[in-house]
Amino acid sequence: METAANKNTEVAVREEPKSIVERFDKVTILQSDRFKRYRDILDTVLNSGQLYGADEVDKVLSDALTHRVQKSVNE
Repeated sequence: METAANKNTEVAVREEPKSIVERFDKVTILQSDRFKRYRDILDTVLNSGQLYGADEVDKVLSDALTHRVQKSVNE
């Protein structure tokens, strides 16, 4: 710390606290009340063993719901 006698000013650098995002595994997300109505879709698009934040699940779900479905007959 510099003293006033040196005529140098000290600039306080304030670090912003990093926001802690809760992350959950696929099973916990599928069991949650928040995503209960989308359980079947999420079961197919989420990977086992990977952790997801709520924002990530919302993004994956949004992508899945807006994905164009192509109908294949007798392939």
